[in-house]
Amino acid sequence: MATAIDTLATYDAIAASGLDAKAARAISKAIADSAAVYRADLATKADLTELGSSTRTDLAKVETSLRTDLAKVETSLAKLEAKLEAKIDSGNAVLRELIATTQNKTLIWMFGMLVTFSGIIIGFIKLI
Repeated sequence: MATAIDTLATYDAIAASGLDAKAARAISKAIADSAAVYRADLATKADLTELGSSTRTDLAKVETSLRTDLAKVETSLAKLEAKLEAKIDSGNAVLRELIATTQNKTLIWMFGMLVTFSGIIIGFIKLI
C-alpha cells in the first residue's frame, strides 16, 4: 500500500533550508496534493502479484493455443507431403513410360536405317 506524505516533515525540511514559513507551508501542501492525485494510480504489491498471476495464466493459454495450431500445421504439412510424393511418383511413372517408348522407337528407327543402308550397299554392289 502506498504511504502518505509526511507534510510536517516536508514543511520542516523546506523551512530549514531558509524559506519563510508561508512558502514552506505552500510547497509542502503542493507536494502532498500532488502525491494524493497520483496515489490512486500507484500499484500495490498485491496488484503486482495479481497481475503476474493473470499474465502467467494468459501466457499458458497462448502457449496451449500455439501448440494446438502447430499440431494442425504439422498435420497439414504431412498430408501435403504425402500428396506431393504421390504426384512425384505418378510423374516418375509417366516419365519412365515415355523413356521406354522413346527407346523402342529409337531402336526401331535404327533397325530401319540399318536395313535401308544395307539395301543401298547391296544395290551398289550389284551395280558394280
